[in-house]
Amino acid sequence: MEQFVSRVAPRKTPLWLAALLLGLLFAVNVYRAATQSITVDEAFTYSHFVAPPLAAMRSLYNANNHVLNTLLAKVSVSVFGASDFTVRLPSLLGGLAYFAGLFFVCRRLFGQGVWFLLAIALNSLNPFLLDYLSAARGYGLALGVWMWAWYALLRCQSAVSPRILALAGVLMGLSIAANLVFLVPCLALLASFVVVSTAAEWRKAGGRSAFRRLLVAAAAPLVPAAGVAGAILWAPLQMAERANFYYGSLNSKDALRSLADGLLFHGQTVLNMQPAIDRYFRQAPYGVIVAGVLALAAVTLWDVLLWFRAKSSPQPGAGRHLIPGTLFVAALLLVILRRGFGVLYPQPRTGIYFLPLLFLASVWMLSRVSGTHLIRRAVAALCALPLLVLLWQFVLEFNTAYYYDFRNEAATKRIVARLGELRRRSSQERLRVGVSPLVRHGYEFYQQTQKLHWLAVHPLNSPTCLFDYYVVLPDERDSILTKYRLNVDYYDAISGATLAKFNPGAVPELQELRALGYGDGIPCRVDFSVLGPVADVSRPDGAAHLLRDFLLPGEPIDWVWVAEKPALMLRVPDAAHRELAVDFLIHSSVLAQVGPQTLAFRVNGKLLNRLRYDTEGRRTYRQRVPAEWLRPGGITLLEMEPDKCFIAPQDGQKLGFLFFRAGLAKP
Repeated sequence: MEQFVSRVAPRKTPLWLAALLLGLLFAVNVYRAATQSITVDEAFTYSHFVAPPLAAMRSLYNANNHVLNTLLAKVSVSVFGASDFTVRLPSLLGGLAYFAGLFFVCRRLFGQGVWFLLAIALNSLNPFLLDYLSAARGYGLALGVWMWAWYALLRCQSAVSPRILALAGVLMGLSIAANLVFLVPCLALLASFVVVSTAAEWRKAGGRSAFRRLLVAAAAPLVPAAGVAGAILWAPLQMAERANFYYGSLNSKDALRSLADGLLFHGQTVLNMQPAIDRYFRQAPYGVIVAGVLALAAVTLWDVLLWFRAKSSPQPGAGRHLIPGTLFVAALLLVILRRGFGVLYPQPRTGIYFLPLLFLASVWMLSRVSGTHLIRRAVAALCALPLLVLLWQFVLEFNTAYYYDFRNEAATKRIVARLGELRRRSSQERLRVGVSPLVRHGYEFYQQTQKLHWLAVHPLNSPTCLFDYYVVLPDERDSILTKYRLNVDYYDAISGATLAKFNPGAVPELQELRALGYGDGIPCRVDFSVLGPVADVSRPDGAAHLLRDFLLPGEPIDWVWVAEKPALMLRVPDAAHRELAVDFLIHSSVLAQVGPQTLAFRVNGKLLNRLRYDTEGRRTYRQRVPAEWLRPGGITLLEMEPDKCFIAPQDGQKLGFLFFRAGLAKP
């Protein structure tokens, strides 16, 4: 018995270690799915595709909708209720499938020795990959079923089974339905299998038998794959347009750089490797990629020659040529899709399937270089050092606090909890919270799923920007805190998000506006700190003066339409007499529909003049303003109200006249 244990235990140790590692990582994924804040992509998917009725998927398509994952999320939410965890449950189960499939694929490819353990570690500890094995996106689910398709095809290398091939096809169809970007790796895997399987049969039994093998190897998985993917994706894709597929890189250089950055290097680096990474992977990615491709091609060619010369395929490792074959074919398909059909090259998450392909290919090369000879073992050990360093980097980057692509949203759940605490303390019935548009969907998700009726979420670019609290990101923190003179209540060191309270008493301009009878909300574009005696829409600070009913376009121009009751703010330093000058244009389309217009000009609520215009053209209205009407150093409110407006037939918008500039100058 002791001899049996001593003989078996060493061989079983890598298997137990791998199972333990994968089990712990799955437990970590469960913890992350339950505790980490929802991200913008997850929340968008929930609000647009999971929460609405199933029929809504027929009327709207977005690349954010990973259809099979969305359908399973609908089931999860309907059974268990809506929460972070239930929305992420399909992806979490996909991660479990990935870990289990990876275990069996690596065991079949590399046996149960050190190469098996290295392949497991590289393909499971990468932090970028781990993110998508729990986040509510389709990548984890697609990876999981794709890995089992690998295993099914590997089982057919020695003896083709139409039943197992059909199962592999079903799995590939599910992978494509879970995330459309997996069409490329599934086709690459199938093409590689057909070539390798046909070559093996030709080597064994000749051309006629090889031709029959080719037909079976291609048709048996392809038909069910197309049927399953088509059945799930047909209805949603009916609404798809080319513009829906917007995420990617225009050229291969940017794609390689982004893939290297996102998939491999996105955190702390070992031994201060950042300068080397910047040099070799970001500034000159082609050299590194070409060297790797040449090395892989050389090892593949050498191994294929040895395989053809051998009398039988050695075990374990049957089907090992699927690894480089799938990698090369996937890269070739991406080039064809880009050059022939204009499809964008993948960026990190849409190229996530390259992670297992690259790591499996790297370990496969080492396993082929290694052997019983001492020199070959030394060469393999030396070549394994970069992988071990990379593996240690993955350990350093390991975290359970945020998703790498969505770090600025790591505090959403904590901030919502803090807002609930603040609301209970203040006894306010409702809190109006202004949130950066980049993270708005996450706050709306918690408002909906936790039924927080007291929470009103508004984007910071909404028409009015006076809220009880503000949630701002690092790049806008200083400007917004200064602009609204906010008091910081909570700062999150991980995401950099800040929760700040608005104190109306700290903004005297608001008191001035209320005293002038202006009780409307303040547009986000308003900035009291830059107010001056002139409001010119062609200047960078022009929009900061515009208070109400100015229809600003998306890009800077020299004029803007005004609506029913336009009002703007000016600031003069002293109480001297000033002359008001307003530059505007009466538009022909307005006169044609409503006839002559009368404009009423008011300064700080007092009527200055009322003028009638019955011809089109540009005008400049000038009139002196009594000094006692002005507030030196304070706000001067200028209102220019047309008596009639044109109704735009496209959207029903009311249009008065075109405004250029207004100012108060000494005569």
